[in-house]
Amino acid sequence: MRLLSIVRHAKSDWNAPARNDADRPLNARGERDAPAMGKRLAGEDFRPDLVISSPARRAMQTATALCQEFAYPPAGIVQLGAIYEATLGTLQSVVESLPDEAIHVMLVGHNPGFEALCNYTDPDQPLIMTTCNVAQYELDIEAWSAFDHGCGDRYFHYTPKD
Repeated sequence: MRLLSIVRHAKSDWNAPARNDADRPLNARGERDAPAMGKRLAGEDFRPDLVISSPARRAMQTATALCQEFAYPPAGIVQLGAIYEATLGTLQSVVESLPDEAIHVMLVGHNPGFEALCNYTDPDQPLIMTTCNVAQYELDIEAWSAFDHGCGDRYFHYTPKD
């Protein structure tokens, strides 16, 4: 069994001056929600073996804030450009290529791809992935390369409003 935690970045600031979309930071709500979600996860002994994030500023800010709360070293966050603006097909390839040494992997990124990934993983429990949501799936696979449609059962789905 493997665990896949899928995190949509916290609320970003559309009014912040940025050269491009990837440079957009979190807004005040995002800066509040991300550490609060990290504390909630830490209280449940949430311990990923590997954290991979989109390199977009808002995703990395979210990943860093979460990791600081559950004692994962932020310097260990892997930035993967393929996650930024990824389609479901790209995200499937990312999951299928994860290292088998990592039993629990957390991905941090963006919609619409992340919501599609959640609903692909467990089509029996569809969800809407709003900002700073965390969905965790128990996958009935021995190796990441076996990741496929419907191979997971959603263990939880948390939102900042919970």
